[in-house]
Amino acid sequence: MSSAALSFRSILSAACLAIAIPLALADLLGGTHLFAAAALVLVIAHFAFSFDQLKTNARSMLAAVTLAAGLHLLLGGKPDSFVLAASQSIYLPTLVAVMTLLRVAAQSSPTVGTAARYVVDQPPSRRFALLAFGGHIFGILLNVGGLQLLLHIALRRRDGVPDHVAEIQARRMTNAILRGFVATMLWSPVGIAINLLIPLLSGMDWLDWLPYGFAMTMAWLVLGWTFDRLEPRPRSAQVRTVAPGSIGSLLAVLGLLISITGTAGLAEALLGMPLRAAILIAVPAATIVWVAATTPARSDLLPRLTRLGQDGFRALPASANEICIMTTGGLLGLLMAQMIPAAAVSGFFSAFGLGPGGIACLIVITMVVTGIVGISPLVTAVLFVVAAQKVDTNMPNAMLMAATMAGWCCTTMLSPVTTTVSMASTANLKSASTIGLRWNGPFAITVMTLSCAGFLAFGWLAL
Repeated sequence: MSSAALSFRSILSAACLAIAIPLALADLLGGTHLFAAAALVLVIAHFAFSFDQLKTNARSMLAAVTLAAGLHLLLGGKPDSFVLAASQSIYLPTLVAVMTLLRVAAQSSPTVGTAARYVVDQPPSRRFALLAFGGHIFGILLNVGGLQLLLHIALRRRDGVPDHVAEIQARRMTNAILRGFVATMLWSPVGIAINLLIPLLSGMDWLDWLPYGFAMTMAWLVLGWTFDRLEPRPRSAQVRTVAPGSIGSLLAVLGLLISITGTAGLAEALLGMPLRAAILIAVPAATIVWVAATTPARSDLLPRLTRLGQDGFRALPASANEICIMTTGGLLGLLMAQMIPAAAVSGFFSAFGLGPGGIACLIVITMVVTGIVGISPLVTAVLFVVAAQKVDTNMPNAMLMAATMAGWCCTTMLSPVTTTVSMASTANLKSASTIGLRWNGPFAITVMTLSCAGFLAFGWLAL
C-alpha cells in the first residue's frame, strides 16, 4: 500500500496519535498536565477517526468510561481530577504508538524472522527454555505481534507429524510461549503493567521495583518449566535443522532489547529523566540504529529510513483497538477509584480484619475471578492500587505491586477474554476455555496459591 492509498480519515487518525506523542513527553518532562489533557483529546479523536476498526470489547470499554466520567461529574468531580487522570493514563497510548515504529522495523527484518525460527526449531529437551525466552524477548519488542509471530511459526512447522504427537507438541509449545510472553509484564520497562502502575505508587520507581520483578519472573519461569516437565511427551519427535546464523540473529534481537532498556535505565539513574520519558526517546532512537546496522549498503539507508517512517505512520490507525482498550481501561480504573470514598475502603478492610497479607490475597483472587467473567485486569489493577493507597494498610509498595502483578499475570493466562488466550485459541483452532482453563488452569492456580501463601507469611512475620 502506498501513502496515497491511505484514506483521509486514516491520515487524520495517524496524525492525531503522532502529535500526541510529543505532548505526552512534554507532560512527563515538565509536569504540565494540560499537555496530557491535550494529548488525550487527540487520542480520543484518533478513536473517532478509526471507529470502524474498534471491536466490540473496545467500544464497550469506551462506553463504560464515558458513563463513569458522567457519573464522576454528577458526584461533584472537578476538572482538575480529569486532567490528573489524563496525565496518569496518556502514556500507554503514546507508548503503543512509539512501539509501532519498532514493530514495523522488526517484522520486516530477516534477522527477526531467523531468530524466531531458531527458538522454535529446538529438540524437546530445550524447547521450553528457548520458546519461553523467545516469547519473552519478542513479547517485549513486538508486544502481541511477537506472540502471534511465534505461535504462527511454531504451529505451522508441525506438518508431517502424527496427530497425537502434533497435539502434545502444540500444547507444550503454546504454553511455553504464553508463559514467556506473560512474564514480560513483571519487569519490562516498555510493558503495560509497569507503566500503568508504577506512576500510581508514590515513592517507587522502576529501578526500585526491578529486583522484585526479576525475582518474580524467575520464579514464574521455573514453575512454568516444572509444569512443562510434567506434560505428556511423545516417544519420538522430529529434530529440526538449525539454520546457519540463527544464534547470531537471536543475540542481535537480544542486543536490541538490551540497548532500549539499558539506555532508558541509565537515563533515569544518571540524568534523573523519568523512565517513561526516556523510553519514548530510546525506542525510536534504537529503531533507527537497528535499521542502520542491518542495512548492507550505505546508499540504501536513507530510502529504508524514509520507508520506515511511511510504514510506521500507515500502521498507526491499525492500533486503534489496542490503544482504545488500554486507554479506557486505565481511565475507568482511575475514575472509579476516585469515586470510592476512603472511609468505604477502610471500613471494608476493617470489617474482615484484613492485614497486609490478607489484602494482598484479596487482590490476587479478586483480579482472577473478575478477569474470568470478563472484567479487564487493566481496570481492577488500577482500582486496587489507588484504593489501597487511600487508607493506611501498612502494606509496602513492593507488596502491593507484587500482588497486583500476580493477579494480572494469572488472569492473562486464564481468562478467555484476554488477548493472549484469544490469540492462542485462534492459532490452535481450539476454544479459549481449553487454552486458558484446561491447559493453563493448574499452573495459574498453583501460582495463585504460592503467591497467597507468601503474602500471608510475610504479613505474619511483619506483625
